[in-house]
Amino acid sequence: MSAGGALYGIELTADDQSFVTVPNIEKAIHRVASRISADNPANPLFVFYIASHGLSEGIAWSQFFIPVDFVYRGDPSHLDIDTLSNSTLYAGALVNELEKLKIPFLVMLDSCRDGDEKHFFAVRPVPGSDEESQRCRGRVMNEFRDTYPVLFSASPGQSAQTVDDPLAPGGPQTIGPLARRLSLASSAYLHSAAGLSLAAFLRQMTSTTLDKLTTPAVTHFATPNGADALLLLKAAAPRPFTTVQGTGTQMHICCSPVASTTSAPRTGTAKEPLNKSAI
Repeated sequence: MSAGGALYGIELTADDQSFVTVPNIEKAIHRVASRISADNPANPLFVFYIASHGLSEGIAWSQFFIPVDFVYRGDPSHLDIDTLSNSTLYAGALVNELEKLKIPFLVMLDSCRDGDEKHFFAVRPVPGSDEESQRCRGRVMNEFRDTYPVLFSASPGQSAQTVDDPLAPGGPQTIGPLARRLSLASSAYLHSAAGLSLAAFLRQMTSTTLDKLTTPAVTHFATPNGADALLLLKAAAPRPFTTVQGTGTQMHICCSPVASTTSAPRTGTAKEPLNKSAI
C-alpha cells in the first residue's frame, strides 16, 4: 500500500518477547482515524489488513481473531460467545468501528474460520420460521453484505494455509493467502502509470485464475458506484509506514478473569498476528 500511494499507515509487528494485542490494534485504528480527520483528504480510503489465527461460532458464523496473548481451557466450541468477543478481535465490532468513520474502507481478513456448524434444534426448523429467519439474518449480518468491501481468506468452518511469498519465492517466510493475492494483483500495476481501480482489484482478488496456490477471496459485497476510482497508483517516493511494536508480554486465560503468569513465548511463529492499517 505504501508503494501504491498511501499517505499514511501503521504496521503492528511482534517478536518473541512482545506481541500484538487487541488494544494495540484498536489504538492503531484510532490513530489512523485521527490522521484522516486531521488531513481531511479529498478521497480517503481506510485499508485494514490482519493475518492471525481465527475461529467462528457455528450458528451465525461470527468471526473472532485470536491475539497471541489469548489462551483457553477445554473445547473452543464451548467458549462463551460474549466473553470471547471481549477477549478477541470480533469482525463485527471491527467493521462497526470503521463504519463510524463515515468514509470508504477496505478490510482484508487473512485468517482461518475454524469451527463446526451448530444446530440448536432436534428437528431442522421449517424455512421461513422465526428460528430459521433469525439464524439467516445473523449469517447475512456477518457476511457484511451492506457495507464496504470485506474480504475473507476462507469460507465459514474452513482453515487458511500460509503460502509462498511471490516477492521472495522459496524463502523461509510464508504469508497469508490474501497477502499473496494482493501482491500478485497489484505488482504489475505498481510498475506502470495505469494504476489499479478498486473494482479491478476486487475482481483480481476473487478471480479463479489469478493464482494456483490460493483460492479466491470470499466476499458478499456488491461492487459499488465509484469503484472505478484508483486504489493503487505507483508512488514517486513511497512513504514509509509507522512501525509499532506489540506490547503484550503475558498470556491471558479465556474465559476467566484470572490472568496467567506465563511469560511470552521464547520463540515466535509465522502465525503471530500482524495488522496493517493505512489511508
